[in-house]
Amino acid sequence: MIVLARYIMAGPAQATLVTVVMALLALLMPPLAWISAAAVALVALQLGAQRGLQLIGLASVAGLLLGWLIFGAPLMVFGLILLIWLPIWIAALVLRQSVSLTLAMQAITGLGVLTLLMVMLIYPQLQTEMNADLQKMMQPMLEQQTDAVVRQELQDTVTQVLRLMPALVASGMMLSTAIGLLLARHWQARLYNPGGFAREFNQLRLGRVMAAASIALIVAALALDTDLLVMLSVILISIYLVQGMALIHGLIAVREASRGWLFAVYIGLILLPQVIILPIAFFGMSDAWIDFRRRLNSN
Repeated sequence: MIVLARYIMAGPAQATLVTVVMALLALLMPPLAWISAAAVALVALQLGAQRGLQLIGLASVAGLLLGWLIFGAPLMVFGLILLIWLPIWIAALVLRQSVSLTLAMQAITGLGVLTLLMVMLIYPQLQTEMNADLQKMMQPMLEQQTDAVVRQELQDTVTQVLRLMPALVASGMMLSTAIGLLLARHWQARLYNPGGFAREFNQLRLGRVMAAASIALIVAALALDTDLLVMLSVILISIYLVQGMALIHGLIAVREASRGWLFAVYIGLILLPQVIILPIAFFGMSDAWIDFRRRLNSN
């Protein structure tokens, strides 16, 4: 990875190549979008907002051409700009100016809320259009099930996913931006400030005000069950997943525990996300008052 970071910083052409190729390959392997975002963030963090914006411009032109030649869909580049490159550029700018990972993550949360509202206002037919695709995907599973209860549970899952679709788009953008920013900060530290990223990430805390507001909103969503409150809760849980992972990294560093614990947590996130995401997110929220890392340090 550090070789790739050095290549990105070698010049505008190299940075543009990585940004565009990784974004297009992400259509086949979505996690590669994180590398595309990280390339933009690394340039913006190290060289400034103008150079980062210049990279987005070059990548957009290249993306238009490649999108037309390969997929026959040049306008797909606008999706890359709105959901990957522009959000990461804004987050990198906040981090560069404030030197605060907390403020950067709060800015990403704001971008997530804005994206949710934009999707709901500009693309209200999203759920209707996705319904046919989801039903088609689930049809083989429904046909194989002879148990009526299981069939109903599967159908309820589809209904819930459709209800949350705008929030899933927004939270996907948020997590991609957060991961891309953290990857870029890691690269920047490896290249120019060895050890700096670990100290910064391990101490990430989003603050009591945000935690209290998040808990209040989640409680309201559970009580009222309105679409907007539920979708806002999904966004907050997404950013607190990042906070929770930072807390776990920090605790393992304080205890000097085996890296095997981290490996187990990440495997759990991949294999059982529906089980492990909520506990990690609420663990991150609780740290606003308990401050686990300080307590362990004092002991």
